[in-house]
Amino acid sequence: MWQDYAFTTCALLFGYALIPQMVKIYKKKSANQLSWQLLVCQFLAISLATITCKTLDLNLSSFINGLQLICLSIIIGQKIYYARML
Repeated sequence: MWQDYAFTTCALLFGYALIPQMVKIYKKKSANQLSWQLLVCQFLAISLATITCKTLDLNLSSFINGLQLICLSIIIGQKIYYARML
C-alpha cells in the first residue's frame, strides 16, 4: 500500500525532529521551553495515529509511530526529571 509509505515518511520526519530536542534537553538539563499542552497534544495525536495505522494494517507506519511515542515519552520523562531537580 502506498499509504503505508506515505505515513511512514511523515512519521519519520516528525520523529527525526524529536531526536535533537532530546539531546538539547539533556545538554541543558532543562525542558522549561516545552509546554505541557504541546507534549500532551503531541502524545495524544501520535497515539491516535499509531492506533489508526494498526487498525488499517499499516504495520510499518504503526511501528515508526510507536518509536515516536517512545521518543516523546523520553522527552516527557526528561521534563519531569529536570523540573524536580530545580
